[in-house]
Amino acid sequence: MKRCVTILALTACLLALVPFPVMAQAPRVTDIKVSYAAPSFTYAAMFVATDKGLFRKHGVNPELIFAPGAQSVQAVASGDAQINTAAAIDLAAVRLAGADIVTVAALLETLGFMMVTRPEVGSVKELKGKTGGDLGPATALRMAGVMILESEGVAYTDVTYGPIGGFPVMLQALKAGRIDFTMIGSPWDVEANRMGLKVIADSAKLPLPKFMLLGVNVQRKYLAANRDVVVGFVKGLVEGVRYCLANREESKQIVGRWLKLTDQEVLESGYRYYVPLYKEYPEPTAEGIKSALDFMARFPRVYGVQAAGADPAAFMDLSVVEELGRQGFIRRR
Repeated sequence: MKRCVTILALTACLLALVPFPVMAQAPRVTDIKVSYAAPSFTYAAMFVATDKGLFRKHGVNPELIFAPGAQSVQAVASGDAQINTAAAIDLAAVRLAGADIVTVAALLETLGFMMVTRPEVGSVKELKGKTGGDLGPATALRMAGVMILESEGVAYTDVTYGPIGGFPVMLQALKAGRIDFTMIGSPWDVEANRMGLKVIADSAKLPLPKFMLLGVNVQRKYLAANRDVVVGFVKGLVEGVRYCLANREESKQIVGRWLKLTDQEVLESGYRYYVPLYKEYPEPTAEGIKSALDFMARFPRVYGVQAAGADPAAFMDLSVVEELGRQGFIRRR
């Protein structure tokens, strides 16, 4: 009996020296709200990253909330959302009104929209004295339209803007002859062609300055207090870009579910137009902000803020992208 006890005691001692595998703890996941400015293919990477769990992989669980244009940035200013994804023109409108919000990453820096007319219009120059319609004056869409007109020598004052409405409303107005031109984003070019209308110009193909069409925007105080969350979100977004580029068909179907689109020609058009424009090294640039500020400075009454003389550098915080670069998570090409 005494020998048995001795053997048991010795066995217990030996077992105590054997390292047992420790179960790895699941990464802590933080729930956040992310506002975005448009139900558009520009947000394909974010939709894909959400569905594929790429944000959760980096400790973030975003609830995506749509709010149009600058309202989406205002949601961050008011605290209704923690992170925003929107264009430079929307960011600038809210920051110039007093909110301490900055861009920490920029995935798209191309002003990508198309001008549509009726088929009898031969060139943009022929639109002088004509009437256009779009989403409204304080939008990136209007900026793209003005840039296209001016690239062909047609001044903003040479045209009149009439009705305001969404893409389907404007295409119907154009078809009915109530307006002479409108601006759309892909994949609405597919519908325009089916209606017998004509894409006459594409701002993405013009030699225009960079324009931040999709940036990640946060309050500085939130970034300071929750840096790991912001870094995790940007990492998820970068992986979303990579997934979109590597998995064309699946990505199209994911975006289709978010945008409630099933037409395969439409999905292909949106993918083909926007996804190749994504930046894999999402560093914001002063040029991408400055182009928006310069445009806004021309129309202070429209935007209700003074953009003239604003420093683009004040609208950016490069530290998140720099951190990802040091980690080797992203690389310049």
